[in-house]
Amino acid sequence: MAPDFLELAKAQSCLDLNREPQDYTWSAYYQRTVDEAGRSIAIAPLKSFVSENLQKLRLGFGSAPLSKAVAELMQPLVAEHSLALFNAVAVTAHQTAPIVGYIGGNAATLLVNHDKFALSTKNLAHTVLQGADLTNANLRDVNLTEADLSQVTFTQAFGTVLCCAFHPNGHLFATGEASGSIHLWSVLDFQKCSTLKAHGDWVRSLAFNADGSILVSTSSDQTIKLWDIRTETCIHTLTSHSNRVYAVEIAPNDQVFATCSADQSIKIWDFKTGNCLQTLLDHRDIVWAVAFSSDSKTLVSSSRDRTIKLWNWQTGDCTKTLEGHPNRVNFVGMVAHGNTLVSTGDQIIQLWDLQTGDCLRSLEGHTGKILRSSISCDGGLLASSSNDHTIRIWDLQTGDCLRVLEQHSDIIRAVAFHPDGKFLLSGSDDQTIRLWEVESGDCVMTRFGQISAINDITISPDGNYLVNTNDDATISLWDLSQNKYLQTFQQHTRRVWSVAISPDGKTLVSASSDRTIKICDFATGECMRTLQHPSSVFGVAISPDGKKMLSSASDLLVLLWDLDTGACLREVQKRGHMSESCAVQLSNHLIAASAQTQVRLWDINTGEHLSTLTGHTGSIWAIAIAPNEQWIATGSFDQTIKIWDTHTGNLQLTLQGHRDRVRAIAVSPDGLLIASAGDDAEIRLWDVQTGDCQQILVGHQNRHPRVTISS
Repeated sequence: MAPDFLELAKAQSCLDLNREPQDYTWSAYYQRTVDEAGRSIAIAPLKSFVSENLQKLRLGFGSAPLSKAVAELMQPLVAEHSLALFNAVAVTAHQTAPIVGYIGGNAATLLVNHDKFALSTKNLAHTVLQGADLTNANLRDVNLTEADLSQVTFTQAFGTVLCCAFHPNGHLFATGEASGSIHLWSVLDFQKCSTLKAHGDWVRSLAFNADGSILVSTSSDQTIKLWDIRTETCIHTLTSHSNRVYAVEIAPNDQVFATCSADQSIKIWDFKTGNCLQTLLDHRDIVWAVAFSSDSKTLVSSSRDRTIKLWNWQTGDCTKTLEGHPNRVNFVGMVAHGNTLVSTGDQIIQLWDLQTGDCLRSLEGHTGKILRSSISCDGGLLASSSNDHTIRIWDLQTGDCLRVLEQHSDIIRAVAFHPDGKFLLSGSDDQTIRLWEVESGDCVMTRFGQISAINDITISPDGNYLVNTNDDATISLWDLSQNKYLQTFQQHTRRVWSVAISPDGKTLVSASSDRTIKICDFATGECMRTLQHPSSVFGVAISPDGKKMLSSASDLLVLLWDLDTGACLREVQKRGHMSESCAVQLSNHLIAASAQTQVRLWDINTGEHLSTLTGHTGSIWAIAIAPNEQWIATGSFDQTIKIWDTHTGNLQLTLQGHRDRVRAIAVSPDGLLIASAGDDAEIRLWDVQTGDCQQILVGHQNRHPRVTISS
């Protein structure tokens, strides 16, 4: 587009609303007309765009890729003129880039910015999409055969961002995600520089040392890793913690760093050698966060036990305990060059006098739990992110909320100030990373990740249909007999984690981060009933007789429901602390639910707790009950499948062979085979009697969310 296009487009806000709307060509609409004084002359409102000579269109609309500002300016026009835009794409078929320029690419950009499904199922073979920005596009079943895709920007794959950190020079930042990967990004263009295959579970926190040469990462896999940024190699793996490692903080002196864990301990490490110098024990529950004072002599920690503790880390002594939060304290930070301590818990932020231990002020405004916070380098501002989908920026001197950032559409788990304090980085479950200008509150950069990552798959009882759930709050239906996509259901407002179909094939049940379970008519997709949960719902399962349903949530709450009436029959497992997984399964007589590395069994009729299965060393993500209910199989992040006797709770077999986390298992209808799928992109078939692996199926390039054996 010509350099002066933005000004020309803005001029068209000068409309004569008393005149009848009329048709325009693209060029005519964006041609400025002025009077003798140089003032823009109001034009008649736009009725519709009409066809135009391709060469003339190329010189205007197609002369250069649309800038972000121009694309946003034109969005109000797109809804009424999407057909004209699609025709602008179609007209480029069998043309060349020198002839059509950026016409097709710019039209495609506008279409998908307005509706990410705008190009889905379309035939774009041989078109010229030069310069299109398709980072927000759902390209399901799009035919791009021999299309010109030069300069096209596609989604750069990344998953749920759990943490982020800026390099001290401000030119680079790192993000950690649920897959265990760490991505390094350029701040200038928001492009991914490299990926570190870092951990075997969620990456919980990241921190650069003072000169930016070393990156420290912690994970739910119980390890801490130190990375050489120049060579992108791991130089230390530290394994002293016995549970998830939630946070890392490097001391200002750059000589030591601290980590805290679900094992209720804090460890101090020598930065050069990787040796553990001190273990601090006084908290009575998970330790969520740690922070050093500016002189590196005092360490502060916060815990689920509702306390904040101050430590002389060199002696190991707890010098002070602060109480005042009604629930867990999930963040603590020191204000640079001052005596103020900042803590967050649930929806409240509290400021403390470090010397006296007095609470100076409480800041309120969030309507959901505060998940992450960051203090600017000068100590003047605090940014807090929440599961209410907002970020709030606070003045720590006055306690005022300066602005609320609201463009994320899901839980915001990561937030960090740029070293210069002018920008803020955030990462969310909506699969986006955003860069914000602190002063204005404007989002200046956005990078989209796996827009429609598949979370769960199931097959209808008759074997004719496949259903999958997606991160974009949709459920997709496929015809297996014709290998054809049929339709998309959208009943949820956030990520859909799990789906199940009743044995008679008439009812579809889905679980979502929007805290609901939807019971739908499988034939029409119509929602018949909505069941509420107090937190994100991770899993659903239906009993073989189709009468009962089981649900599991992110807080480990497991509920038993009457599928016909939607009535909650029983609270099987009470709410606990937040978890990455809570797999559930049920038969006509048994209920099974995981809690981290254990599985509990109950009698479905009486609610009696029968046994607890203990033996895995990693989180359990998959459960399958044998058709005869004599044994149960579990799949874990420890890369194993275990088979247990349901009557005694004894371990019968451990199946080993997967080279990465096991996410899904299924039992054949005759109970003789187990199928397992994992992050090693392998499906394995196992003999239940001997434990032998009979076959390995390889073909996928990424993890398998689900595996099913049909009858």
